[in-house]
Amino acid sequence: MAKQTIWFVINPISGGKNKKHIPSIIEKYLDKAKYEAQILTTQSAVHTLQLAKEAVEKKVAVLVAVGGDGTINNIAQFTAFSETKLGIIPLGSGNGFARELKLFGSVKRAIHYINQGKTKRLDSGKMNNEFFINLCGIGFDAHVGSLFAGSSKRGLQTYLQIIWRELIHFKAQAVEITTETESINSSIFMVSICNGPQFGNNAFIAPNAQLDDALFDMTLIHEFPKWKTPFIAACILFRKIHWVKEIQQIKCKQIQINRAEPGFVNIDGEPLWMQKELVIELNAQSIEIICP
Repeated sequence: MAKQTIWFVINPISGGKNKKHIPSIIEKYLDKAKYEAQILTTQSAVHTLQLAKEAVEKKVAVLVAVGGDGTINNIAQFTAFSETKLGIIPLGSGNGFARELKLFGSVKRAIHYINQGKTKRLDSGKMNNEFFINLCGIGFDAHVGSLFAGSSKRGLQTYLQIIWRELIHFKAQAVEITTETESINSSIFMVSICNGPQFGNNAFIAPNAQLDDALFDMTLIHEFPKWKTPFIAACILFRKIHWVKEIQQIKCKQIQINRAEPGFVNIDGEPLWMQKELVIELNAQSIEIICP
């Protein structure tokens, strides 16, 4: 049987983790009888996109994202609707998508699943034609993401420091939201449109979301008194957001959001500046991914 081509695309800065040892681990544990490997280190997000596009055009059998949710996004948007399978070695700050797929852990463990080659078909989505695989949203998380992206330090500690610093000053914003079944006018702290259930680090913003059910789980956090913040944070961490009266959950496939003004959005943990009007659409069964 002919060997399958496999490319590993390593993001050297994701999660603030040193990845110089990753190629040697891949070389040691990858099944050489099954795969013909190429290991690449990306220089930027744009470079990642270029490599992913090239791999799909060359019909590489498996393209592995070595990094966080942002790196996975940059690669998965090209493997979507293609013959190239997506693999993941999760080494980001939060690893929300990989955690849900039971891929989070050691690099050796992730390569073990790649060697097994078992796949699953998952959904993805687009916000104003910007691809996402785990979640997108507006409000506080997008604001924090924009500041985190501009920080000189990565990692969970930096992210938490920004959250607590900004929480005091952040103001809810008025939005109009329309789905196929609902119409909502509210002042919101945050809206998350979720394919998967968590941001990362086991913070479950949509505990019942499934990556392959052809539905989004949209979580709205309406304006709330700041003294409730510790309670809401605990409910997110312990999958109990249904205890919070200011949190609303809706299952849907299409969403339109109208904001008072343009601003940042969160696309798989990465901030993007977008116009006031946002359209979110589901792409069912669009990704073939290697996972347990």
